[in-house]
Amino acid sequence: MQEKKIKNQGKISRTYVSLFGGFGINRRRYYISDYGNYHPLDEYLNFPKKQLSYSIQSLIGQNSTEEDYRESVRILNELLPLNLEGSQAKRIVEDLSPLVDDYYEQQNRLSLEKEKIEGSFLAFGNDGKGVPIVKRERGQGSTGDVGRLMKGKKRGVKKQATVAVSFSFDPRKRDSEDILRGLFRETTPADIENKDEKDRRFSKNVHKRGFMCNQNKAINYSIDDLIRRNPEKSKKIIALVDCGTGLESGIINSIKSHDLQDNLEAIIADIVHVSEYVWKAGNAILGEKYKGRSLWVRGVMKDLLESKTEKVIQDLKANVEKTNLTVSKKEQVEKTIKYLTNHGHKMDYKSYLEKGYPISTGLIEGCCGHLIKDRMEHSGMRWTIQGAQNMIDLRAVKKNQDWKEFIAFVKTKNNPQKLRIRA
Repeated sequence: MQEKKIKNQGKISRTYVSLFGGFGINRRRYYISDYGNYHPLDEYLNFPKKQLSYSIQSLIGQNSTEEDYRESVRILNELLPLNLEGSQAKRIVEDLSPLVDDYYEQQNRLSLEKEKIEGSFLAFGNDGKGVPIVKRERGQGSTGDVGRLMKGKKRGVKKQATVAVSFSFDPRKRDSEDILRGLFRETTPADIENKDEKDRRFSKNVHKRGFMCNQNKAINYSIDDLIRRNPEKSKKIIALVDCGTGLESGIINSIKSHDLQDNLEAIIADIVHVSEYVWKAGNAILGEKYKGRSLWVRGVMKDLLESKTEKVIQDLKANVEKTNLTVSKKEQVEKTIKYLTNHGHKMDYKSYLEKGYPISTGLIEGCCGHLIKDRMEHSGMRWTIQGAQNMIDLRAVKKNQDWKEFIAFVKTKNNPQKLRIRA
């Protein structure tokens, strides 16, 4: 507690807007040297600095993570006599979002409730998703990597947000046929019988964040969260990647900087991305209308899942050399060969499956959709880089189901330290 000399400035009025409407309050104000204006009643009643109560700010903040700013206040205005505007929702997001980093940094461990269901292995993954940026900022920021462009998209209109997803899991052994049934959507009687099973996913205690134009920050954040889960650094770590540019080297550098080299069990290439390259090679070699194309792709994927990557590469090379393919089709097969050659060291799937590791980034890619795309790519939307980061931060709090605890943290953070006053 710090002693301060103060000057009484009399009673000053302020407006406070609650769920029941607005009203004025007269309270005494003091000026404190080296501190500024101080209102004891505001502190005692835990009033926010702005007119809107924390309850209203919380509602607007949550609504804004799902709907555009004008829509986020429309429903409240219909239910309550508040006359809120979309610009107020934007300012609330700007006020709340800077506290997200502080909120997560003060969490040194998982909650006891989450610790009870934490898995014996740790895993993380990172993936990029484009966010449409206002024209004046399209030349700003740097992702540190070259993101893949989707069909029909133009470079420069978007900036990449990198998603950081961390979770734990318990190993579950499978074989190549288990994976192939999933990739080709083949069902068995057992699958039908267990279709409502809720424990089929690997992931436990999934944590999500997103970072604009900063892949390395996303990687470091994921690994920091793994340490929060396991401060003793006793658990093995799996990294799931889509083989994007710079991702593997960024992971290795971050693992070294966190002194986790002995914990990193494997960096695993996403099997779904691998299958996409195999499908493209199959289309080039056989043609998209060939009836046996799916069976051919299935056979190649079975070889890859049984760690016969070199055999697949040699078979594809033979197809390029011995078949009468057009130049463009040869180029497509060669792209697949190059991909398998460059990333084959991350494709020991037979070993991964025997050890019970996950081999798909479906969780991470799904997170790109519901954390980034579903909010940031509404029709006609354009964001500033900072505005996008603000929204992604708050949306992560909502998607991590931490909103209630976050708002409690905001109240504590915004409440000034009580002072001992000496006349």
